[in-house]
Amino acid sequence: MTFFKNNKLEITCIVFLFAIHVIIGNIFIIEFPPFGDDLGFIDFVRIQSQKAFSFKEFYYPFNGGVHSNLLMKLVLLAQYKLFGVINYKTITIFLQLILLPIAFIFLSYFSLNNWSKFSKISFFLFFFSLKGNLDNFNVIGILQHGAALFFCFVWTAYLSVVKRNFILAFLVANLALIFISSEAIGMILILIFISFFNKFNFRFGLILFSIVNIILFYCGIKYSTSILELPPAKIYFFSTFFKGFLIFLGGLFTNLKVAFTLGSCYLLAMIFTFLKLPGSFKEKLANLKMFPVLIFVSLAFVGLLIQFTRVDFEGANHSFGTSVAIRFSSYHLYSILLFLFFLLERSNRYLQISLLSIAIFFYGFNLVRNYDYLKNERERIYLDAFNFSHVNENTIYEVNKNQNKNIMESGIMILPNFDKLRNLKSVGEFKVMGKKQENEFTYLETDRSFDSTIAKIYLENSDFVLVSLTKASGNKSLLKVSTKFLDRHKIDKIEVLK
Repeated sequence: MTFFKNNKLEITCIVFLFAIHVIIGNIFIIEFPPFGDDLGFIDFVRIQSQKAFSFKEFYYPFNGGVHSNLLMKLVLLAQYKLFGVINYKTITIFLQLILLPIAFIFLSYFSLNNWSKFSKISFFLFFFSLKGNLDNFNVIGILQHGAALFFCFVWTAYLSVVKRNFILAFLVANLALIFISSEAIGMILILIFISFFNKFNFRFGLILFSIVNIILFYCGIKYSTSILELPPAKIYFFSTFFKGFLIFLGGLFTNLKVAFTLGSCYLLAMIFTFLKLPGSFKEKLANLKMFPVLIFVSLAFVGLLIQFTRVDFEGANHSFGTSVAIRFSSYHLYSILLFLFFLLERSNRYLQISLLSIAIFFYGFNLVRNYDYLKNERERIYLDAFNFSHVNENTIYEVNKNQNKNIMESGIMILPNFDKLRNLKSVGEFKVMGKKQENEFTYLETDRSFDSTIAKIYLENSDFVLVSLTKASGNKSLLKVSTKFLDRHKIDKIEVLK
């Protein structure tokens, strides 16, 4: 009770900011996933609900061959078993609750270190800022990256550094590997390293268990890639990997120079924090201020893993698009949060007030700056849902037509209401005046601007799909479609609807 009594203002702030976060999610999340991966999990639940349970078939294959996502399978199956249907919007909003235990772990740490109220409120304004939480507005985002941050990074670091409960820390990290994804491997390796400097019960047994767990997970990756008929995972070595790593750390800012500069600052700040801790190496590891350093090292491991395994190439040059991708926005946010540890633990009252002003601006700026992005994404996903139900097609990513047909016929998933699309009428033809290919997408350009956001693409078989229309500079309009979609279909004509 003392904890809550001493942190009334901070808890009120957390609840208020979380409420705003949920309201934003309720406005922009719809009853359809933004990515094909989520549809694969929904079809998985459909299949599993029709047969006798088999752990092997339930656990394998891993998503994409590398992430177990067992937690996601269990959550979706639980919703289906309880309510007889999967409501994607409802479960996504419900899962935002994961953010609250993370926030309270941070608050507990701040209280132990006697942070000022200004400092704590500044931190939580950054914590709930919109850009860093965009990846949480879908099920696979919150249950892979969000859950990894909770179980693999924050809770495990708190248990090992603050509570000194290494047994529970080992168990949480290993369960995260089994239930969530390979992101947990970094924290497990860190715990193994730390255990050589600390004596505790069952130390060698936990080390052995962890090593066996990692080996079995690697075997699971090999087995999954063979089931899915995927090429074996490769490790890429290239001269710019460290630059890509730093860009990943600063990836909340998509400008590569800004991201690289900030990522460098974050890394130097954590190195400085560790070096300034008093005592021997063993004593440093036991210091409370190792908490943010431990989280940062876990985060850094994920960044390096991404550079070595999920790189993009444009010709012979390394592209850093993956490092700043929105699907990793939760990780990008934590780099800033950990940098705040560095600043706020060394600040005077004047700097604390200044950082609070910056935090308020950053929070408000993110709301305004990302409003259009969320609005456009909501419409894009809404049209994806229509195309899914109408013609079993998608203009952004490849679809598994048999899978989608089975989902539709089973009625396992609630779909949005499409009534507002029925009254749309043509207001002009979109004449393609130019094409620009960028990575896996092609941008179709016309020479005029339309006061509308929806286009109707007629295909060669008399079917049609609806696509989001965006305005571009120079009084032009653009359509963004997958290059593979254009390879699959011949476009007859394009109309703009309103």
